[in-house]
Amino acid sequence: MKDLLFKKILLVPVLMTGVFALFLSSCDKDKDDDSDGKSLAVTVNFSGTKVPSAGEQLMVVLVYSPLSEVDMENDGPDDILLHTLTANDITSGVTLTFTNIDPAKAEVYVAAFVDSDGDGSPGPGELLECYQDVSALDALTGKANATNVAGKKAITINLDQILTMPSLAVTVNFTGTKPEVGKELMVVLVYSPFSEVDMENDGPDKLLSHFLTGNDITNGVTLTFEDINPFAEEVYVAAIVDFDGDGSPGPGDLIECYQDKNALDILSGKAEATNVAGETAITINLDEIMTGPSLDVTVKFTGDLIPEVGDFLSVFVFYTKISELDLDGDVGPDFYVSVALTQSHIDNGVTVKLDEIDLDKPEIYVGATVDIDKNEGPTPGDLAEFFEDVDLLDAALDVARPENCHGLNSVVINLDQILTMPSLAVTVNFTGTTIPEAGNEMQMVLFYSSLSEFNPETDDPDDVLSHTLTPGDITGGITLTFTDINPFAEEIYVAVLVDSDGDGSPGNGELAEFYKDVSVFDVLTGQANATNVAGKTAITINLDLVLEMP
Repeated sequence: MKDLLFKKILLVPVLMTGVFALFLSSCDKDKDDDSDGKSLAVTVNFSGTKVPSAGEQLMVVLVYSPLSEVDMENDGPDDILLHTLTANDITSGVTLTFTNIDPAKAEVYVAAFVDSDGDGSPGPGELLECYQDVSALDALTGKANATNVAGKKAITINLDQILTMPSLAVTVNFTGTKPEVGKELMVVLVYSPFSEVDMENDGPDKLLSHFLTGNDITNGVTLTFEDINPFAEEVYVAAIVDFDGDGSPGPGDLIECYQDKNALDILSGKAEATNVAGETAITINLDEIMTGPSLDVTVKFTGDLIPEVGDFLSVFVFYTKISELDLDGDVGPDFYVSVALTQSHIDNGVTVKLDEIDLDKPEIYVGATVDIDKNEGPTPGDLAEFFEDVDLLDAALDVARPENCHGLNSVVINLDQILTMPSLAVTVNFTGTTIPEAGNEMQMVLFYSSLSEFNPETDDPDDVLSHTLTPGDITGGITLTFTDINPFAEEIYVAVLVDSDGDGSPGNGELAEFYKDVSVFDVLTGQANATNVAGKTAITINLDLVLEMP
C-alpha cells in the first residue's frame, strides 16, 4: 500500500474519487463551448526495458503551469487522455490527441503514465515521464523543468523512465559500548523535528528493524529506507539498540540522532537534529548511551550519630505531602532505593542517582533514612529527615514542610536528625488521706480513645507502665514516662492506680483516678469525661481519689 505522503505525485487523484466523472464531463463541456481550441497529438512509444502489458491503461496528462506549481491532489491536471493499451500499441506506439488546448496559454506541459497496478495513480516501478525525457518526479519537486510544448501540434514521448522514489542508506557503526548478538537495532525516520513528533501515539514516519549479528557489531550494518517522501523538506534519523528488549528507548540503551546528536537533548528541544533531506546515504557512529533525566541526591553524615559500615541508607520520594497521606493504611513512598554503606560513603558522603522517578510531577519530596537499629522502619533512633533539614515526624504532622524538589537536578541532605517519637512524662504525688505502702504496685495506663465504650473485662489499655513504689516515691512523688506516643493520636487519656491488695486489678478502696482529678468509676460509666492530654509532654496527677464501687 502506497504511503499517503506520496499523494502530491498522484497526477490523476481524481480517478480515485467520484469527482473524476465530473472532471471528464467538464472537459467535454469545454470542448463543446470552445470550438477554436488547438490540438496536440502525443505519440507514446515504449522504448525501454520495462514494457507494459495489453489491457493496462495509458494516461496522458496536460497542465498549463509548471508541474511543481500544480496542486495535483486538489485540482488535478487541466486535461487528460485515457487509453487501454493493445498489443499493437505496445509494439508500434500509440497516438492520443488533445483537441481543445487553450490557445491563450503560454505554457503547456505534458506527461505520460502507464497504470500497471490499476490503482489509478503512479507508484514506484511504473512508467512515468514528462516530454522530453524529463523525470516527472524531478519536475514535480522543482529539481528540473519539463519542456514547454505551447505552440506545438505534435510531440513524441519515448516512455522508458520508471518511477523510482528516493532512498536513504543508513550505515550504523558501533564505536562505543558494543551490543550483544541478537539485540534489536532500530533506525527511525521522521519528517518533522523529533521534539514535535508524538512518538507515543503516532510513532515515527518510517522504521527499520534488524537483529544484530556478530559481523554487524564488528563491521557495521547498513539499512536502507525506500520510498522516501520526495517532497519532504525535513528528514531526521536516529538509531537505537534496545538493550533491555522492551521495544522502546530507555536509560542504558544505545541511542543517538545523526550527526552525533544526543537524543534526549533533541527530544527536549535543547538541541536540533541534523536535517538529511536530499541525502542518499549517511553514517551513524552509535556510541551514546541514554541517561535519562535524574535527580541526584547526595547524603552526608554530619551529626553526632554516625552509621556503621553495612548499615542501609534509603533515599525515598513522595509525590504528595506526607501530611496528606493516610499513614494508618498501607502507604509508603512512591519510590525508594537502598544502599549498603561503605566506609567511604560514611566519610565522604554518597550520591544516589534517581533516574527512574517521574520528574514531571508537580510535587517531589525527597528524604533519607539509615536503619540504625536493624528493625523495619524508620523507627525511633534511626537517622531520618526530609530535604531540607525537616524532621520526618514534623513533616508527617504538617508542623514543618519539606522543600519541593520539582525542577531541581541535585540536592544535598546533611543527615543528622534522629527520629524521636513524642513522650509524655507523668508525675504522681500522693496527696490524700489514703497513702500507699512501699512495695505496692503502681500502674499508669494510657488510652487513645474515649473510655465510654471501654470494657475492663475484655479490652486492654493502649499502653501500661508499672512501678513498685519505694518510700521515697511515696513521700516525694514519682515520674514515669510514656515513650513512643502515637504522634497522630487526637485523644490521649491517662489514669493511675495503686494495687494495694496485690490482686492485679483495681478494687474497692484502692487509689485510682484519671487526669485531671476524675473518678475512674465515673469515666467508665460515662458520668464524667477524663481530660484529653494529646499534645502535652508532661502532666501531674495528685493521686488522692479512692475507688468506691456501688
